[in-house]
Amino acid sequence: MNTHLKTIISTIMLYGKEYVITNSKEVISQSSAFDKIKENVLLIEDNIYKYKNKFYEYDNKIITLDNVEYKIETYNDITRFQNLIMELKEDKITTLPNRNEIENFIERHKEYHNDMIFVLCDIDDFKQINDTYGHQMGDYILNKVGIIFKENVRGKDFVGRYGGEEFLLIFKTNDLHIVEKRLEKIRLSILKDEKDKVDEEIKVYFSAGIARYKENDNIKDIINRADMASYYVKEHGKNGDAIYDDKTKTCEIIRMI
Repeated sequence: MNTHLKTIISTIMLYGKEYVITNSKEVISQSSAFDKIKENVLLIEDNIYKYKNKFYEYDNKIITLDNVEYKIETYNDITRFQNLIMELKEDKITTLPNRNEIENFIERHKEYHNDMIFVLCDIDDFKQINDTYGHQMGDYILNKVGIIFKENVRGKDFVGRYGGEEFLLIFKTNDLHIVEKRLEKIRLSILKDEKDKVDEEIKVYFSAGIARYKENDNIKDIINRADMASYYVKEHGKNGDAIYDDKTKTCEIIRMI
């Protein structure tokens, strides 16, 4: 076989699955391939990935990093790679978009940020639920709450699990009244669902922190302000809504349940 036709093959374990990384331009070790793919590449859609804060097209199982092409194949079924894409985008417990996908959504829709309201919902006393009833019950509640959130957002809105017991809702509106009505509907849906729980003693509430976009914001800025407002609710009794006021740089309670 001619040298220029020879393909260098490296096998890696990526998220518990075995993949082949092939590269005809340079020799790569298992560790370097793993680092490049796992640490630097974020797959956004079936044919789009993000590398060094830029978006690229993923074509015919080829990913290009720093002008080097890496061909990704699976030993058995190419659909396993599509499953990997879903793992990078989807939270396993709730099947909602995970933090990476939330941040990508915000990035992709940054031209609409002025017409968005961000709400960080933190389930109250979740650690106590886990400690008292076990992590299986905790996961069950996360799943059920995630389903209710998803059922109560409109098509142009967005919801994802930001991490732990925190969910981020993004409403494409400037009308705070609409957001409050939506949060009220979600709370009523959770209360209605409680009668179906394994243990009726478990009451699920959440503290909602609301933030608006302001000029030159990055993702962390928005989340931090929403988180501050959510924490403010918890300090004042939990199970309510608060908004971060950009003018006074303070939090204000909107409603306590």
